[in-house]
This record gives sequence, C-alpha cells and structure tokens, in this order.
Amino acid sequence: MGVPVLSSVADVLIRVTDQNDHSPLFFEPINNTAFNIDENLQPGVFVTRLFANDTDEGSNSQPIHFSIDDTINFQLTSNVIKTNVSFDFERRQSYVVHVMATDSGDPPRSSTISIVINVG
Repeated sequence: MGVPVLSSVADVLIRVTDQNDHSPLFFEPINNTAFNIDENLQPGVFVTRLFANDTDEGSNSQPIHFSIDDTINFQLTSNVIKTNVSFDFERRQSYVVHVMATDSGDPPRSSTISIVINVG
C-alpha cells in the first residue's frame, strides 16, 4: 500500500435482465377439459375462451399467442374458439383439439393442451 492510502467510492447500477425461461401456462381451460356443443347448429357457436399466463417479465411474457390444430372444424379468433361447421352426432360424436400458447420471448416458448369437444 502506498502512503498515504488512497480510496474512492462509486455507485454502480447493475441491471438484471429476464431470460425467457418459463413457458406459458394454461389456467383455463386445463388439459383434457371437455366441452359440449349441440348438433345441427349454425357455424360460429362459442366453444371456449383460452387463458394463459407467463411468469417471465416484459417482452418475454406478453403477448401470448394461441393456435389450434383443427382449423377445418373450429376457428380461433384472438383467444376464443368457435365452430366452423354444423356438427352431426351420427357422423362423429367428439373431437380432440390441441391448443398451443406461445410467448413472445426470444426464442419463443410454448405449452400445449388437449381439449375434448363432445357433440350432443
């Protein structure tokens, strides 16, 4: 050490950025939830509304985008699933639709659930 001893003080700001380490989680509907729709109705019948949450912060969590694998029989607008066709119970009694929620992180993360739609 030198004489005289010298020292200094400085304020340092450290910013911790959020990594996209969480996938969106569905909280409604939950996996394997079943919904019932009547047969012989006009297309456009409401089936369900999708909700998911992501515990990451900022752009890693919002917005969450939804997608479905059956776009012939069902339509997805924002977070609402509706029918695309009129269903006939005698031809088919149920459908399984896989729903994916994807966050806006880099790289994006996603979760998938299956919902059952019964025709009655």
